Amino acid sequence: ISDAFLMLYQAGKLTGRRKEINTGLAAWNLASGSAELYQWLNDRPDLFYPADVDYIHNPRNMEKLSNFISINGGVQLDLMGQENAESVGTRQLSGTGGQLDFLEGACINSARKDKKGQLHSNILASIPAGSTISAPRGLIQNVATEYGVAHLTGLTLKERAYAMISVAHPAFRDELKAYADATFK
Repeated sequence: ISDAFLMLYQAGKLTGRRKEINTGLAAWNLASGSAELYQWLNDRPDLFYPADVDYIHNPRNMEKLSNFISINGGVQLDLMGQENAESVGTRQLSGTGGQLDFLEGACINSARKDKKGQLHSNILASIPAGSTISAPRGLIQNVATEYGVAHLTGLTLKERAYAMISVAHPAFRDELKAYADATFK
């Protein structure tokens, strides 16, 4: 549970009132965030069901929820829908954590700015050599960015590429389309 969860809760978007198990409660096993998040957890224990990893990551518990949605962050995605959630090249940023347990989709900003203010796409033609593949394309069903949702299930590689391009930052779409047209037949 993180500050993003707190913000969604404050906006009235996360209530848990339709959950079939632990109705009205947010189940979690790890909290990481601001002092405000920790104060909220302390002040409102009636909102939470803290549990161990074996409970939270158990697919038998997830399948009991009829509208279960998992949103996972990543570092980069390529046109085939493969995800790198762990590294920039060979520089390790994190581990996969519970992503493969929860993988329903991925939510990522389409682009990012570096320290010099230069814009870089987070949706790439291919994951760079040396970077990890945290989630194979077959596990990624949907990709959400600020430009929409790419539904990838059942698509050919070329169709997946075009779906990914549709949610890429507009500044990079022409370059990605040229790659897709030259690569995927």
